[in-house]
Amino acid sequence: MSKISFTCDLHKTVEVLLWVMGQSKEGVNLYNLVKTIFHADCYHLNNYGRPVTGDHYIAMDHGTVPSWVYDLLKHDPFTLCDAGYELGGQTLPFEAKGNMLVAKRPFNPDFLSESDIEALQQGFKEYGTLSFHEVRNKNHSHPAWKKYYFEQPIKKFFLKHL
Repeated sequence: MSKISFTCDLHKTVEVLLWVMGQSKEGVNLYNLVKTIFHADCYHLNNYGRPVTGDHYIAMDHGTVPSWVYDLLKHDPFTLCDAGYELGGQTLPFEAKGNMLVAKRPFNPDFLSESDIEALQQGFKEYGTLSFHEVRNKNHSHPAWKKYYFEQPIKKFFLKHL
């Protein structure tokens, strides 16, 4: 049996980040942001046969994390270059204000389908406004994190375990 794999659409994923950040005037923190995206990818994969971002997930101490998104938000130079944000080039369309990430511009709806937005809404509903401990407990109860905490990256386990 062959494995199904997805490719992370870098430009679309930046628009996903902007959509999530735009759900609150104050922005969102990194922890709630990555868990919102995790839930949106799970939801979309289970309901429409593909994830929203195509990112691959790793199980970290505080839960599941989309790898490319995490590296971008942490300003990893290789990830920034992959996304076209080279030194002296285009600046990121979001910024950190304290522990919050705030969009500098609205998301571009041309990059997201109606079903993508539906999945993001579900993800934000599940994780967007929870406290750190609520997010951690909720995400640690997910079968993908439980099963693959010591295996990186998480396999396509969440296809059947939303």
